[in-house]
Amino acid sequence: MRTIPAVVRIGWYREVKVKSAESGVTRSVLGARSRLVEIRRDLENQTPSMLKEYGLQFS
Repeated sequence: MRTIPAVVRIGWYREVKVKSAESGVTRSVLGARSRLVEIRRDLENQTPSMLKEYGLQFS
């Protein structure tokens, strides 16, 4: 079994920065917003073609 200093010396260990909880919340909110914008765009693109099938014009 290798000790921590030996692992660091060999280079098998890499230091990482821990992100804040606020950063995680912000990332989650931005991801949810991005998905909602995508859903809205898809609905806006589908609506005219669905109405056209029934002879209605969307303006």
